[in-house]
Amino acid sequence: MSKHLFRILFGTLCLVSASVFTGCSDDDEKSLVPELTALPETLTFSEETETVQTISVKANCEWTVVKTDLDWATVEPMSGKGNATITVSVSEMASGLSERSGKIAFSLIHPEFGKWGEAESTVTVKQYASGVTPPPTGDPIYANNFDKEQATQTYGDGSYWPYLDQFEGWKNESGTGISAVTYSFNGMSARANSPSNNNYSKYEGSGVNNLLFGSNNEFVIGKITLDAAQKNLCLTFGSYLSEGASDNAFESEFHVSLSKDGDNWVEITYDRPVADDEHPQYGTWALATANFTLKEVPAELYIKFNADIASSYRMDDVTLLEGVGGQEVDLNYVAPTTGAKICEIKTAGKYKTAGTVVARGKLAYIIADEPGAMMVYHKENERAVGDKISIEGEVTIYNEDSTPQFSEDAVVTVESTGNAWTYNPTVCDASAMDQLLSVDPVCTEIQFTGTLSIDGNYVNVAIDGASKAIGSVKYIDNTTISDLDGAVVVVKGYFVGTSSGKYVNVLPYSIEAAGEVPPSITVNPTSLTFAAAGEAKTVTVTKKNADDCTIEASADNEQFTVEVSGDQVNVTAKENTAEEAISGTLTVKLMKAGEAVATATVALKQNGVSQGGETKTFTSMDIFTCTEDDSAAKAYTLGNQSTFNGEAASGVKLGTSSAAGYFTSQAVGVTGAKKLSFYAVAWKGKSATIYVRVNNGGSVSTASVDLAANDGATGNPPFTITVTDSDYYTFDLTDLTEASTVTISTSADFDTASSSAPRAVIAGIQLY
Repeated sequence: MSKHLFRILFGTLCLVSASVFTGCSDDDEKSLVPELTALPETLTFSEETETVQTISVKANCEWTVVKTDLDWATVEPMSGKGNATITVSVSEMASGLSERSGKIAFSLIHPEFGKWGEAESTVTVKQYASGVTPPPTGDPIYANNFDKEQATQTYGDGSYWPYLDQFEGWKNESGTGISAVTYSFNGMSARANSPSNNNYSKYEGSGVNNLLFGSNNEFVIGKITLDAAQKNLCLTFGSYLSEGASDNAFESEFHVSLSKDGDNWVEITYDRPVADDEHPQYGTWALATANFTLKEVPAELYIKFNADIASSYRMDDVTLLEGVGGQEVDLNYVAPTTGAKICEIKTAGKYKTAGTVVARGKLAYIIADEPGAMMVYHKENERAVGDKISIEGEVTIYNEDSTPQFSEDAVVTVESTGNAWTYNPTVCDASAMDQLLSVDPVCTEIQFTGTLSIDGNYVNVAIDGASKAIGSVKYIDNTTISDLDGAVVVVKGYFVGTSSGKYVNVLPYSIEAAGEVPPSITVNPTSLTFAAAGEAKTVTVTKKNADDCTIEASADNEQFTVEVSGDQVNVTAKENTAEEAISGTLTVKLMKAGEAVATATVALKQNGVSQGGETKTFTSMDIFTCTEDDSAAKAYTLGNQSTFNGEAASGVKLGTSSAAGYFTSQAVGVTGAKKLSFYAVAWKGKSATIYVRVNNGGSVSTASVDLAANDGATGNPPFTITVTDSDYYTFDLTDLTEASTVTISTSADFDTASSSAPRAVIAGIQLY
């Protein structure tokens, strides 16, 4: 005591001296009174927390750590000067222990007089074994035993317990966060019978009043004020169920939810002791506990209690305290609209609904209930027609011409499989298909007839008599209908929107030939360009519905010789010694019983010895023709039916709505100085710049040109584009090697990254 008294007297003397001798800086250290505070005052370790925690030290002197009963904890550093952060880590508890505790104190050191004594600020360290829940700490943030005034059974005709809006004796809240607290409720009454401190209670209930959950019940405690640091919380409440039956075990029909605004709720789980001694006739009071961690701490917290059944569940002694945390709760979560009929889902948002899978493709499927249908976008889904599912998640609307759809992140539960569905499509003629282009899109079941064509990833159905509408089959595996290419078909499926002002998009459940499917052939490529020195090239022929058919082929120019080998046609060009280019046409026929039942043609061209000079054409040299989509480079084929000025065109489409694109040619196979020419247009209503780069030796004089937008450059292939001479561009290439390649891009960096996502269609690419 005398030592403590000395420190007080010394500190007082120093303060007086400091106030008198304000100019004597040499005495500053002598006059200092060592002080230290450490926060938090308690560190709690459990299976819910990290094994390493920190202490914040604020001090004006040197200090050392003094550990008591903490041989199981590591404290670093053990000494310091001034402010610091101390790390405390604990070892695993030995089996058989449920908890242990110790203390961290601080020995203070005066710069002149040495040891000064211990700081008043200390930190208690506690550790709990796995399965042991630490008790909450600190004063309650909110507490209410509902016992301000005892309720009486004198309301109504004099024999009823009061509803909460008839009696305020249940408002007995206390705690640090109640300054603005509010209540809202429905179907709730205050009762003074079956108290929480009766003989069948498993906790020390307050007794007197409790709350009974009646019909359409809900009890909300609103605007509980939280500090930003109050992240880990513990909610406890007395709970009771009595249905008057022989089994009154508390069940999951009682719900607890949290909110930051009273509108969007997140349900949390709680623990409640349930044992064999749960009273079968009267029910049992027990304390339920919910440990949780708020992902983000709101300024105000709302707590909602509700029960699924009426007049059976009761509650008492609600308390909210700081705790060790537990289940993470994201109060920014927006709960889905539940129980919605599919036809009621018309806007973007979160929804929960149910339906039967009635059409399925590899990229999406359709679910339906009796009044409506909608699409679920889900790549490589495993759904099957007849699956009955519940689905919950984000609904988006791709654009104003699309119907609402669930995203592939939606959570799907398959309730049953193999369910029957009765289809009843609306038959649409040409006029009705045209009309779908101008109405607000609603996912509906339709049927239409037309001629089907497959071009790469695109399946279109030409409809006789339609002024604009073209059926577009979406989201399926095109190989499953390849035999119907060129046939008149009947499509049955679900309308999911329109695109490019002409395509009626449908996810089908049935595509069948309207009659006998005629034989057909396609050729790839549809044009060949040969070197002046002469060379051989191959055309691949694909036959469909061609039983008992053979292939014949011929060229209309003797410069080209033709040989058929199975499903391939080999074309050889003789040497061209003239400066002029030579052109011709290869005709491929599918023969049956001596008659041609299908025909396809291939444009042939051979460069002159000077490679023909500048030659404007809409077909590209083979080395510059994109024959397969390259999604990584965002370079896409123009397909077999694109035209420029009414003539067949080949080349490449670059870019998408969200990325630039680039295409690299094959090796040019020539050396020296050459010219590179092509037609190019920007996307409809957009701008784009084309950049050219030479690789593996060589250079280009002008590296870029700006393109004009073209109304025909829109939607998906086939493109129908009209160009003029102003859309024709020429680049001078020098120092080429045979290994040189040429990259054409809509990005100056020759990659897919672009803030403007320019798109371009290029055709007639020639090197000469």
